[in-house]
Amino acid sequence: MISNGCPGPEDNHPLHGEMPCAEMERAWLEITDVGIKVCGETEYVKGFGHHYLASPNVEMFEGEAFIKMSMNVKNLSGSEMPLQYMCHTNYAYLDDAVMKQNIPDSAFTLRESVPDHVKPTEKWLNYNKNLLSGEETLIVLNQPEMYDPEIVFFADELNRYQDEAEFEMESPDGVTFFTRFSTAELNYATRWLLHNSDQKVGAFVLPATCLPEGFLAAERAGTLMKLRAGEERSFTVVTGKK
Repeated sequence: MISNGCPGPEDNHPLHGEMPCAEMERAWLEITDVGIKVCGETEYVKGFGHHYLASPNVEMFEGEAFIKMSMNVKNLSGSEMPLQYMCHTNYAYLDDAVMKQNIPDSAFTLRESVPDHVKPTEKWLNYNKNLLSGEETLIVLNQPEMYDPEIVFFADELNRYQDEAEFEMESPDGVTFFTRFSTAELNYATRWLLHNSDQKVGAFVLPATCLPEGFLAAERAGTLMKLRAGEERSFTVVTGKK
């Protein structure tokens, strides 16, 4: 919430900040005639620092193969706090799946920075060069040996293209997974692909408020959100099978 993404050389926050491994202080179910909502709540407070309440929930609906995920954050302190949020939707890798979306393919750019956790190989560096030059494209997941270490793409200012962004990953057997969200809430997207003996990831979109290059990079880019004292902000993502 306070910081996000891969920390740069001058950042002092952990990978993706303080929220991913936070324990819920309260958790409950809300059951209705149409579905079930799993809810949680956790309060972050640090002496001489920031203070907020984070309230995530995941809603499942009868007869539907998608879920609705929401995150609400409220600044409980008496001063302004920074805000960086990413909905880290980690879909599994699907051989020969096709990735598409309702924004142009050209909106995506390859990540050129190399975070500390990425250990480049010569093969990987050459593949990245080919992607940058346009000799290679990555729309179909058909070269798993090239996605180790991870291949990451960024898309920014999605509201230039759509009010509601929708991304898809279609498997060869005809099953299509999708992720849909408002670009007024989440105006940036990351595509994270990884295939090795330990992890097989086909995260065709990770919606976010900024690019995941760390706190200081977002501050320099002018994409670091601010919450006034007492202010709340909510983010909603719908994802699943069509």
